[in-house]
Amino acid sequence: MNGPIAPISITGPPAIIALLFLWWYYNRLNRADIAPSRRKIRQVSVVLMVLEVPLLLVGTSLADHRLDQEQFVWVWLAAIVLLVLIMWMMLLDALNSLLLSRRDRQAWRTQVIANLKQAQEELRHRSAQSDESEEDATSELADGDSPGDAGTT
Repeated sequence: MNGPIAPISITGPPAIIALLFLWWYYNRLNRADIAPSRRKIRQVSVVLMVLEVPLLLVGTSLADHRLDQEQFVWVWLAAIVLLVLIMWMMLLDALNSLLLSRRDRQAWRTQVIANLKQAQEELRHRSAQSDESEEDATSELADGDSPGDAGTT
């Protein structure tokens, strides 16, 4: 194999597109609807990926294993280490998502229980009011008044 793995004319454009996408995604992470813990983990991941892209570009298109084997090995070693770090960040993000999901479910469950208790209290209150009005009607009937006799003597 002569020269680098692939010419820069082939690897350069995808690298630029990847960096532009990462820049867009990093800026998008600043939205208010993203949990702060998720935002920080993903921002660190994006920074690692931004460092990874040039290493991959150098490793595939600029470093020549025949001319400088040490440089070639160091570039690829750094790229592999960064890739492992990115994978660890992905795992951390997945675990964080599980924790956030559990927290959301617990908050939802607490809200549902509170709503059910409130509905139960409202039913008791309405039932008590209904019982009072029935007792009033029953006591009027027991006194000898029929509902149609009201006001006639």
